[in-house]
Amino acid sequence: MNYIESQFSNPRGFIGHMVGLIMAYENRSRNQWAISLLNIQPADRILEIGFGPGWAIRQASKLATLGLVAGVDSSATMVKQAGIRNRAKVKSGQAILRHSSAVNIPFEDNAFDKVYAVNSFHEWNDSQRGIKEARRVLVPGGSFLIIEHPHGNVTEASIAKVGEQIQGQLVEGGFESVQVVFNSIHGRMAVGVQGVKA
Repeated sequence: MNYIESQFSNPRGFIGHMVGLIMAYENRSRNQWAISLLNIQPADRILEIGFGPGWAIRQASKLATLGLVAGVDSSATMVKQAGIRNRAKVKSGQAILRHSSAVNIPFEDNAFDKVYAVNSFHEWNDSQRGIKEARRVLVPGGSFLIIEHPHGNVTEASIAKVGEQIQGQLVEGGFESVQVVFNSIHGRMAVGVQGVKA
């Protein structure tokens, strides 16, 4: 992985800040799709794993007006940038942003109604541990959504395989009613996998 590619995995410093601005623009469509799939209600308590520049955090907080939108990200640069983008919500306590990762979510058990990750799942150090952490912080009946939108030459067969693999991991991690859906975004196929905590 070269330096620029590594910045998209873990943005840092000035270059990381610029990468965050690019991500906020380029990821908008996939984030909008994720928000639509979550069916956010006013009182929902929501967690995003890998929030990047915080664009989806901002959109989710517009819908969960009586609830809470929280997030964890492994990049201190993105925590800072997302904090600026969501300054008013953070100041009011409606948004909480933490520098942490999927495998170490700094929130209590049964804290959220919905947890989601948009194009960050493939970056997790330990995907099964991250899935267990997501399940831990969800209330019973809460939903977990993973969106993956790979770059490069993505065929319908290859994205279907990605969906099938994630579906299997969620089932193994204790989720039920796991559904797989597909969408074409910027001419490339994306997959969404959503399950429910029993």
